[in-house]
Amino acid sequence: MKKLGFVVPWYGDKIPGGAETELRGIAKHLNAAGVELEILTTCVKEFSSDWNENFHKPGLSEEGGLKVRRFKVRKRDTAVFDAVNYKFITGAPVSESEEADFMAEMVNSTDLYDYMEEHKDEYSLYVYIPYMFGTTYNGVLRVPEKSVLIPCLHEEAYAHMKLFSEMFSKAKGSIYLAQSEYELANRLYPMENVKQAVLGAGVDSDFEGNAQRFREKTGIEDPVILYAGRKD
Repeated sequence: MKKLGFVVPWYGDKIPGGAETELRGIAKHLNAAGVELEILTTCVKEFSSDWNENFHKPGLSEEGGLKVRRFKVRKRDTAVFDAVNYKFITGAPVSESEEADFMAEMVNSTDLYDYMEEHKDEYSLYVYIPYMFGTTYNGVLRVPEKSVLIPCLHEEAYAHMKLFSEMFSKAKGSIYLAQSEYELANRLYPMENVKQAVLGAGVDSDFEGNAQRFREKTGIEDPVILYAGRKD
C-alpha cells in the first residue's frame, strides 16, 4: 500500500484546535499500527499566528514520530480577506467573487499544491482536515481523484459558500465524526457520487480516575456530574 498524505494548513505537537487534535490522534494511531503516512502542511505555526509568516523551515522533518513535509505559504492580502470575513461573521450577503477573494487570500501554498500534483502517484490518498482552508479547497481541486475529506463540518456561514459545494462534490470520499455532520453535508452539497462514512472519533482511555484525590483537591463531598466538552 502506498503512503497516506494528511493535508492540513498547519501542524504541531502542541498547537491548539479541535481539528488539529483530531489529526494528531488519527495520524499517530495509524502510524503506531504500521500505516505509512506523511503530514503535508505549510510553514505557518498555528491558526492564531500570522498566515504570511513562514515560522517553520520548509522541507521534510520528523516531529513526534511522524514525517512532516512543510511548504512555504504564498503571500496574501490580509485586508481583502478580512473585509470578506467580516461579512461572514456579521451575516451580510457575500457574492461569488467575494468568495473567490476569501479563498485566494487565506492560507495557501502553491508549492504544496504543485508537490501534491507532481507526486500523486506516491500516495494512495490525500486526506484533508478541516474543510474550510485554502489547503483543503485547492488541494481537492488539484487532485480530486485521490482526495478524501475529514471536514469537521458544522452549521456556520462558511459552510454555505458555493465554492465548497464544488469541492465536496468533486472529492473521492468524505469521513464524518458524527451522524449530524453527515446529514448537514448531504443537505448542503451534491454528494451523490462521493463515498461517505460516519466513523466517529477515538477517545484516549489509558488513564485511571481517583475519586478520593479529586475530593481532597476540590473539597467537594456531594455527588457531582463531570462534563467533558466545550462551549462556544
